Amino acid sequence: MLKTNNKTEGCREINLTAENMESISIKIKVFARIEKEGDLYVSICPDLDIASQGETEQQARDNLAEAISGFILTCLEMGTLHQVLMECGFGKERPEPEESSLLDISIPFPSFSETPLCPA
Repeated sequence: MLKTNNKTEGCREINLTAENMESISIKIKVFARIEKEGDLYVSICPDLDIASQGETEQQARDNLAEAISGFILTCLEMGTLHQVLMECGFGKERPEPEESSLLDISIPFPSFSETPLCPA
């Protein structure tokens, strides 16, 4: 089993776990803030500078988790995840954002046996 843990100040963390080559997932814990703006709830992740919205507080939280998952997967596909995380301040001491709560996100990957190695 491969397991890495890049823990930073406060409770921000990213864990990459591979039980085997069939099962890989990333778990990320970041701060999130949800505010009511008019008829909508706006969710913000100051750690990654990502925002989303929803008609309910839970929908805003779920939409933010989905946006973060897409962002992380895109960074992995582009090979820029480490660089982006360093630019966002992971690995540096930072104060906890005011009026924020922690958001736990699991990002599963498709099994390698289902993913073609060559798109040709």
